[in-house]
Amino acid sequence: MLLGLAIAAALTLLAFTTTGGVALSPNTWAQILLTALAAGLGIALLLTGPRGRTSGTLVLGLFAALAALTFASLAWSVQPASSWLEANRTLSYVAAFATAMALARLAPGRWRGVIGGVALYTIVIAIYALLTKVFPATMDAGDALARVRAPFDYYNATGLVAAMGIVPCVWFGARRDGETTAARALRAASVPALAVLVCTLLMSYGRGALGAAVIALAVWFVFVPMRLRGVLVLGLGAAGGLVLALWATGQPAIANNHTQLAARVSAGHRFGLVLLVALALLTVIGWAMTVVLGRAALPALARRRIGIALVSLVALVPVAGLVGLAASSRGFGGEVSHLWNSLTNPNGFVLDQPGRLSQLGSSRPRYWRDGLRVGEHAPWAGTGAFGFAIAVRRYSPDKVLEAHSYVIQTFADLGLIGLALSAALLAAWALAVRRTLRGGAGGDRAAPSAAGGGPVDAGGWPCAADA
Repeated sequence: MLLGLAIAAALTLLAFTTTGGVALSPNTWAQILLTALAAGLGIALLLTGPRGRTSGTLVLGLFAALAALTFASLAWSVQPASSWLEANRTLSYVAAFATAMALARLAPGRWRGVIGGVALYTIVIAIYALLTKVFPATMDAGDALARVRAPFDYYNATGLVAAMGIVPCVWFGARRDGETTAARALRAASVPALAVLVCTLLMSYGRGALGAAVIALAVWFVFVPMRLRGVLVLGLGAAGGLVLALWATGQPAIANNHTQLAARVSAGHRFGLVLLVALALLTVIGWAMTVVLGRAALPALARRRIGIALVSLVALVPVAGLVGLAASSRGFGGEVSHLWNSLTNPNGFVLDQPGRLSQLGSSRPRYWRDGLRVGEHAPWAGTGAFGFAIAVRRYSPDKVLEAHSYVIQTFADLGLIGLALSAALLAAWALAVRRTLRGGAGGDRAAPSAAGGGPVDAGGWPCAADA
């Protein structure tokens, strides 16, 4: 518990002090602190850590090589000052990764605390983001945009943090770790927590964050054998979050940009009352769910039938989509062509309205096209770290700093060498994750502890039966 609270406090402090990294001074100090922390934990690991094969060494080495390349790019950068800032930022990412590796080696049985810390952090951020809409006069009087973006001042970041907390909350609600009052309270609290996260995610209007949440949930349901309980927890929490988001975005003073402050205050206070009532009701529902799941145990045949029904419903989704395309006024081929053109049109544009969640058009193809043009001038080594922001002005009047694609941004900044290093880093990380999920090898694997709750499999994952 203490580890989880410490992680949540550290991440929350980092979020509020760096405000998304847009301010140079606090961002620099955060990078220095992360680097010093990584160095200190690395020394502690060398002195007191377990002996034997160190998992992830290759991944860390490749990550460090990528950081070294960003520093080296100062020699050919079109904007060395920006490359210096980007190189230091990449170094802080390496430090954060090294810190996580060291903690995993020093405290291998505390992974539940890590999950809990991340979940608590995301909930704090989501609650704060929603409160800026409840109390606009005191928390965001100068922010007339509808999309929630606090505390990062960037709505996509807020949406991604909310998405990051959904899977951990589903796990906390679905796991079986005893019938103590504390365990029941934690499972019951997962339902209103999910509602807060889903509401924040939807009110950020972030399509990328929504897609990330869907992919993460799909991976979780594939690998973790608590699917029926997970579906129930997710269904209750997501339904609550959807209702809250629909109510809020149905208020013009909340859903529209540049609304008068007085109207935003009135609508925000009403939203606050709805939020309080909804969360209280969802807490009761979550407690009832916990009590029922603690007493009831479905037979294996019933679990199997429900599982087949759920899989069938998921399989019918693409079928329904194909039927809808065929039944449209454009016909199947015409509708597919229209969707593809909307997705790839470099002149596409979408407004900051709730309806953007269901639209394909955006300005991203224009950024991607310009990023490829920039990269073609220096295909091997690029224009230098963060050089895209300067080089793109040759092709576009847009004051855009990033290509909005890691692959294209890396090609523009660090060329094919950067892409090759990134691909090697991704492959090494995937292999390390695969080794971890399979339980590691020999002395590289720390025996999982069940003291924190529930039975675990060889890889340390919960393996409670569906019920």
